[in-house]
Amino acid sequence: MDFSHSGDVFEPSIDSEFFGNADQKFMLGFFEENRGANGFLPKTMVDPFHLKSILPCLLLLERTPEDDWRFTVVGTAIAQMYDKDFTGNLLSALPYPACQKVYERMVHTIADQRRPTACFGMLRYPTRDFLHTVKSGYPVSTNGESVTHCLLLLSVVDKTDSLLNLYSPHGPAMGHDKLFVLDANENSQPNWNFRSAEEILYHPA
Repeated sequence: MDFSHSGDVFEPSIDSEFFGNADQKFMLGFFEENRGANGFLPKTMVDPFHLKSILPCLLLLERTPEDDWRFTVVGTAIAQMYDKDFTGNLLSALPYPACQKVYERMVHTIADQRRPTACFGMLRYPTRDFLHTVKSGYPVSTNGESVTHCLLLLSVVDKTDSLLNLYSPHGPAMGHDKLFVLDANENSQPNWNFRSAEEILYHPA
């Protein structure tokens, strides 16, 4: 496990948890190869044919006229973890508060910064269960001018074997995520700098 713990504080290892994850490395490479001059992934490239290997772990959100976001794709592995396929739901109405908060911050950061993001998270449960994840998000556009969609990839880094459903029978007792913005750097390897953006904390009321 590549998280260093000090109480509720953790430091993710970008090298191992992100670049060491085959799905995340694949998705970043796919984005790098197919992004347009504006830095957006064309919506036409978000296709099961191109993304078949990671499709079960993908979320696609579409910006609504009211400036909310709607889930248009929920991967089968994600739906299984939540025990519900919430395709068609608005992000603002998602009934999973810890995850909703993280998804909202990721999507708004992608739309505002017009860049991909990476988010390293930890959920802890009253039953001593835990879940570590690494998530990435990418700006997608249908018009080449604005962010019309966000594509998120969720990877489980580690979890207790007994944790099958994220919100049943218990929701998380706390959450801690660290969000980074990815800046392109064509002159070094790897070609992306991870710029710390914010910490996202969740404690139910």
